[in-house]
Amino acid sequence: MERKYKKFKEYNFAYSNEWKNYYSNLYPSPPINKLLHYKKKFYKYYIDPDFDINYIPPEGEKIETEFKPPPEIVEKNLKKMNKQKDINNHDENIKKSDYEKIVEKYELSKKNYKPMNSNIFKYSQLLFFIFFIISIPFGIKTHQLALDGFLIKLFREIGKPIFSKAYLHDLLLNDIFHTLIYILLCMIDNYNYYMLLPILISTIIAFAEDFGDSKIINNIFSKIINSKEDIIQNKTNIEVLIGFLEIIGVFIKINTLKVPIIYWNILRFRFLVNPYVYKSFEEINKKVNLLKENKSIPSYIKYIINKIQLMFIYFGNINTKSDK
Repeated sequence: MERKYKKFKEYNFAYSNEWKNYYSNLYPSPPINKLLHYKKKFYKYYIDPDFDINYIPPEGEKIETEFKPPPEIVEKNLKKMNKQKDINNHDENIKKSDYEKIVEKYELSKKNYKPMNSNIFKYSQLLFFIFFIISIPFGIKTHQLALDGFLIKLFREIGKPIFSKAYLHDLLLNDIFHTLIYILLCMIDNYNYYMLLPILISTIIAFAEDFGDSKIINNIFSKIINSKEDIIQNKTNIEVLIGFLEIIGVFIKINTLKVPIIYWNILRFRFLVNPYVYKSFEEINKKVNLLKENKSIPSYIKYIINKIQLMFIYFGNINTKSDK
C-alpha cells in the first residue's frame, strides 16, 4: 500500500480534468483542511479502485491547508486581474483633468534629470546672462547672448545630450528648452523690446536658483525662489500676451505674418506639454466665455470675439472649448 500511496502523492491533480469536474460538483465546497480526504476518495473512484483511503504512511501525512488551482486557471485569473487593473487605470486617467495629466508628465520628467553641476558651467552661464542684460539698451548680440546662457542652463539642468527617447522626452517637456525656442522666435524677425521681458524674467529666476543662498543677496532672491511658480506663470502669461501683440503687429507693420503663424504653432505645442501655458489659456478661456455670456455685450461684439477665437484656432489650433 505504501507504493500505491506514493503514486497517489505523485498524481498531478492540477492537470486532471476529472478532478476539476469532481471538485466543482462538490456541494457545499469542502473546507481546505479536508481537501486531502476528498482527493483520496476521487483517486480511489477514478484512478485506482484498490487504493485504501484510510491508509496513513509511517511518517504521517501533512494536512493540506492550501488549494492550488490548475496552472491554466491561475493564468486565466491572472489575465483577468491584469485586464481589470488596466480598466481601473484607464478609468482613473479619465477622471484626471487634462491639466492634471500635463502636470503629472511635466513633474515626472524632472525626476529623470542628470544635472551637470560644474562651476565652470555655472559661472559661464552667469557671464552670458550679465552681458545679455547689459546689451539690452544697445541691442547688440542681445538674443545671441541670451541663447548661449540658456543653452548652458538647459544642459546644467537635464544633463549632457545623449541620443535616447527618454532624453528627448525630458528635453521637450523642459521649460528652459521652451525658453530657447522663444528666443529663436525673437531672432527671426524685427527686434522688439517687449519680447525680451519673458527672457529677462527667466534670467532673474536662473540667478535666484544659483545665488539665492548667498548672504549678500539672499533677501532679494529668497523672495523670488519662494514665489518661483507664480513668477513662471506670470512670465508665461506675458508670452501668451505677446502672441496677441504679434498678430496686432502684422496690421501695424511692426512684424511680418510669418511671426504669429510660427509663434502660435509653437504655443500650440507648449499648450499640450507645459502646464503653465495650459493654465494661461484656461484663464483666458474663462474670461472670454464670461464676456460672451454677458447679456449687456452687444451681439456684434460677441460675433467679433467668435471670429477672433476662430482666427487663433487657425494660427495654432489652441483649445478654446468652454469649461464643462
